[in-house]
Amino acid sequence: LYSWYRYKREVYTAVKDNGVIKYDFNADGHKDYIFIERDNANTVRLAYCISTPTAYQRRLSNVKFNANSDDLSSLRYSFYMKNGAFNIDINTFAHNEGSCFATGAYSYNQSTQKFKMISSNADCSPVFDPITGEEYPIYPPELPDL
Repeated sequence: LYSWYRYKREVYTAVKDNGVIKYDFNADGHKDYIFIERDNANTVRLAYCISTPTAYQRRLSNVKFNANSDDLSSLRYSFYMKNGAFNIDINTFAHNEGSCFATGAYSYNQSTQKFKMISSNADCSPVFDPITGEEYPIYPPELPDL
């Protein structure tokens, strides 16, 4: 995945182990998987496979973004496990506007068979107009429903 700002491109690893997070989300004794998929147009989406008694069910999340950028802003996603919860961090930077972040922790709800956000946090650091002293309007990224 790529983060881009002022003609500089750096590679970031979104998740470890070849793009796979392994964890027993539904507590059935089998590892479940969260992974990223990329198509030829560099569109990236987050998918997951949850174990059932006989097989795995593949599901798509609402996390979808483009790995290329052609403007003076950047968007960086991080996916990881912490304290038994799946976490998503989104960091944004917009030239002459400022930067923002949003982070959310998700747990798997066995009764609904979906991930549910259990905590979130967001904040921004705007740029101030040197003439008026007013801050440029900037908003934190919206955390997805999985």
